Amino acid sequence: MPDESYWNIGMNPPELKKYWLKNKIYPEHGKDSSKYFAIESNPKTRRMYKKEEIVAYPKEKII
Repeated sequence: MPDESYWNIGMNPPELKKYWLKNKIYPEHGKDSSKYFAIESNPKTRRMYKKEEIVAYPKEKII
């Protein structure tokens, strides 16, 4: 499986995930942050999720 940077369409991972969150996930599933939980290795992306009030943990804490 390719590294997540393979799918990086000119954005760094936090920008890319925020783009999908705002343009795909929220429109289809709503913006209720209590419905979301993220397993995320990138600390910058975890901070982005925290700004959106989504709980995000590094995979080492979960797996």
